[in-house]
Amino acid sequence: MLDSAILQQLREIFRNLDAHYTFRLIADSSRPEAEEMRAFLADVASTSDRLACELNQTFQDNSLEFSLLKEGVETGVTFRGIPNGHEFTSLLLAVLNADGKGKNLPDEALTRRIQALRGDICLTTYVSLTCTNCPDVVQALNIMALLNPSIRHEMVDGALFQSEAAKVQAVPSVYAGEKLLHVGRGSLGELLEKLEAEFESTPATDPAPIHRDFDVLVLGGGPAGASAAIYSARKGLKVGVVAGRIGGQVKETVGIENLISVPRTTGAQLADDLRTHLTEYPIELFEQRTIEQAELQEKQKTIQPSRLRPSSLPRERAGAGSACPARRNTSVVAWPSVPTATGRSTGASTSPSSAEATQASRQPSTWPASARASPSSSSSTRSRPTRCCRRKSAACPTWTF
Repeated sequence: MLDSAILQQLREIFRNLDAHYTFRLIADSSRPEAEEMRAFLADVASTSDRLACELNQTFQDNSLEFSLLKEGVETGVTFRGIPNGHEFTSLLLAVLNADGKGKNLPDEALTRRIQALRGDICLTTYVSLTCTNCPDVVQALNIMALLNPSIRHEMVDGALFQSEAAKVQAVPSVYAGEKLLHVGRGSLGELLEKLEAEFESTPATDPAPIHRDFDVLVLGGGPAGASAAIYSARKGLKVGVVAGRIGGQVKETVGIENLISVPRTTGAQLADDLRTHLTEYPIELFEQRTIEQAELQEKQKTIQPSRLRPSSLPRERAGAGSACPARRNTSVVAWPSVPTATGRSTGASTSPSSAEATQASRQPSTWPASARASPSSSSSTRSRPTRCCRRKSAACPTWTF
């Protein structure tokens, strides 16, 4: 199922695995996708002697899923569907993160907060394999499941479970049990804030402070902060970035047309590009933080950050980044056919047009029109953002030095 080039890449990716991992497959043999999933997992498992595939066949129960086991123990990560398309990376990172070798593992402070969550937390994320926003959410919740045994997370391909997914209006959609927890693009920090608001959290009573030393510590993750961090790292300095979120306020901008060499982009896309560029260098990112105390008089400066509360985050305008699918100006598209690693397709037969695909990359993907009412366009009623000018007015910020 996977071509030779991909298999060779997987051999290199999994070459240094320390633990043994098993893909435990449970599939209804009457489903046409059951054999495809078995072949897919067999190909992945063939790339390392530390990977194995275990098949448990069922009959007439419509099951099609596999869970990841580490040394025979459940990790809390489950995939209901074949993680092709954009979710292929989610599968690879689930294995690498379980082995402690992933590149998107959280820092120690975020890890403590994840491990402090209490209760039986069962999370389900509905995705489309063509959704560009879904993998970040799936990967973030998989990380939480790997770090906290009280958390279980499963990814569900809505195209394969359409009757169950009829309640969902846009993807990615995250449910905690039967309660909708999150819709749309989201970072690990943002998702963690929502889980802390929903479930009990009991952090250590007196956690030891975490000390880190840097040559340059950048406060703020917007374009200016990213530029400062990248240029400093290029000079061989040890650099850290402390920010509420990478991209800063620019992430709320709908359209950007004055960035030289980039005719048009969105704030969300620019924020993603800033993150990608930052991760090309050995820069440590500390998101969901606000500065609690700063001592800048001595030669060695000291910064004490604290976690960012949900009320500290700027509110997103409806139709301009709001996560509520009923209030976004989104396009309604049918379930697309999903290209696999070999170029074949699976799922529904309707493919989106190029315009739809472009729109889907900017907004959460949506279910078929029959599953929801079409949202009315808000472009005619949406107010234009107020611009600041040199003249003193109520719209201009006041700076205190």
